[in-house]
Amino acid sequence: AYPSANDIKLPRIIDFGKVPIGTQKTKSIPLSCKIPIQFEYEIALLESHPDFDVTPLDGVIPADGTAEIVVTFTPSRHRTSRAELQFNISQFDFEPVTVSVVGSSAPDLLRDEIVRAAQAELEVQAAEDRQERRAATVEKLKRRKSRGPLEVRPPQIASEAMERTIEGVKVPTTRSDTQATTFVLNQTAGKLPLKDLFSFIRDQREGLKTFQKTQKGKAAGDAKQGLVEATIGPAEEEDRQALELRFEMHYREVEKYDKEKELKSTAARGEEEPSAEEVVAVQEARRQKHQEILERRMAADVARMDAVLHTGKSAVPNSYRPIAAPTWDENENDAFSVRLQVIDRFLRTGAKLLMRLRAARRCRSLRRAMAEAGVTDRASCRAWVEEETKAATAGTRGRGAGSPPPAGAQA
Repeated sequence: AYPSANDIKLPRIIDFGKVPIGTQKTKSIPLSCKIPIQFEYEIALLESHPDFDVTPLDGVIPADGTAEIVVTFTPSRHRTSRAELQFNISQFDFEPVTVSVVGSSAPDLLRDEIVRAAQAELEVQAAEDRQERRAATVEKLKRRKSRGPLEVRPPQIASEAMERTIEGVKVPTTRSDTQATTFVLNQTAGKLPLKDLFSFIRDQREGLKTFQKTQKGKAAGDAKQGLVEATIGPAEEEDRQALELRFEMHYREVEKYDKEKELKSTAARGEEEPSAEEVVAVQEARRQKHQEILERRMAADVARMDAVLHTGKSAVPNSYRPIAAPTWDENENDAFSVRLQVIDRFLRTGAKLLMRLRAARRCRSLRRAMAEAGVTDRASCRAWVEEETKAATAGTRGRGAGSPPPAGAQA
């Protein structure tokens, strides 16, 4: 029998892929034998290429061993390289095998490889940093193992306001039906809605009762201060509707007391007559309150940006005399209008001056032309104008400065 090696499987194509210029890539082809007999092999270069190097081209496959065929690709240009190898082995009934070797090179391959290597190093470093931070966190938690339980607080969800006040009118924020629309339309700016009026009256009554109890509990020595507080009132910043409602409630209390007095037929001793100091204190308190109201109104007027027209009448005493006499100058406090007037006068003056300069320049030119034409009276001027008109119509030049004047002018 003829000796034969085991079935040798050779690749049909060896692809090196993309290799940067200046570097090399190596691949090996194993030739194995599983019997105790040597076999010779030979590699023929059917198509060679200078970028490929095959070693060795011939040799012996050792018994029960392996021989390595090394193919090295070293690109020299940015192109695709190709070579063909033919393998022959000295065994019975062996057919030569052709192997194609392919490799290519493209620009910036080395740079891309360096960038990938750097990114890989950064990723490894980031992973190590994360591991270190995790280990530090674990150690920190171990050191705090003896601490007490954490205080857990439930989340506080802010509830949405049911109503929002816009320019003195309450607008529901959670409803948009017909009832909410009617609720908005039935309101008047600056006045409480009907549903809030009852609670407002109840609060006012409670406040009035508390105030009355406070006034009754004061000693005789605090009468002066009590009168002052009664004059100023418990709340100075309330609106007009609250003041009117408090006055009406107080009036009803007095009226009720008068009716009960008539029905019970009891003598009303009344209050003690205030002393002169108490009267002065009440007047001073009223003056202070009036001054505070005036200051608030002045502050509101200063902050106001729009003009407001009031048609109400104000009472002025007969002894009133203005400190400064009115000048009736509408531009006294309007500096911008005065500035516009100055600019307008300047423009009109400048326009008038330019017109006079142009008229003077044209008059000088006209006198110069008349002097050059020898015009001395009306007849010569009329002849000169007719001659210039005919020349302009005919398209020729008129009589020059050296031409003799017309006959009428010589006469």
